[in-house]
Amino acid sequence: MEYLRRFMRHLLGYNSSTYRLAASFANFFSVFLAEGFTTVRALNRLQRESGTEHFLKLKSLGHPIMVRAGTEDIGAIVNNVARQEYGQFPPGFLPKRIVDAGAYIGDTSAYFATRFRDAQIVALEPNPESLRVARINLEPYGSRVKLIEKALWTSDGNIFFGGLEMGARIDKGGSTSVPTTSIPTIMRDMAWRDIDLLKMDIEGAEIHVVGGPTSAEWLGSVRMVLLETHGQESESHALSALRGAGFSVTRYRNVWYCSNKSFHLG
Repeated sequence: MEYLRRFMRHLLGYNSSTYRLAASFANFFSVFLAEGFTTVRALNRLQRESGTEHFLKLKSLGHPIMVRAGTEDIGAIVNNVARQEYGQFPPGFLPKRIVDAGAYIGDTSAYFATRFRDAQIVALEPNPESLRVARINLEPYGSRVKLIEKALWTSDGNIFFGGLEMGARIDKGGSTSVPTTSIPTIMRDMAWRDIDLLKMDIEGAEIHVVGGPTSAEWLGSVRMVLLETHGQESESHALSALRGAGFSVTRYRNVWYCSNKSFHLG
């Protein structure tokens, strides 16, 4: 399905109405295969509504998840849970120490907690409204998921933040100051010597986190990085830094799977 999608996008163009229709059908079919027609119908209805909150019971998650109708929550569920964009791991890969930076409503952390029952997860989300929903969604997973109201950055401190829903990001022109933390601080606080899985969807800040001068201090301790890049500069700079640190890089849909060659993942 993924190879067909890429071929159609290349053939027709990303903005083609035919491609958009085909992509919409692919979403429908993927959710149908993973979760069934009842979930497809529920998601379509919630996409058209607004101003309400609903719990969805999904086969891929251990507990129901709350979503806000008419928001980007619906797309997050389709891509991250039903289509498992962050779930294409090599056979035998069983991470026990996971960092989810840019946790949004907790959808990916809930997916990881369901799939990897022995894992400890640190979920970072600085946006107060998304954090409110994430707290509800991750509470059933208990102490296995530690939700922190901070943004991932190169150091501990505070930084300006702006934007809404999945577009919320670190922004010098933002109106809100949020606390930040770093990978070395997380590892120290959790008493971890290494990290099995680092997922980052941090809206451009990945340039600084993995491409900054301090990243060499900790990248060697990470087995796998799942990275969603934002723009050509972000992609080029971050992936170059990861390759230089000894990671192999492949892509699945919008996510880069970066594996540390120093570790055996299976």
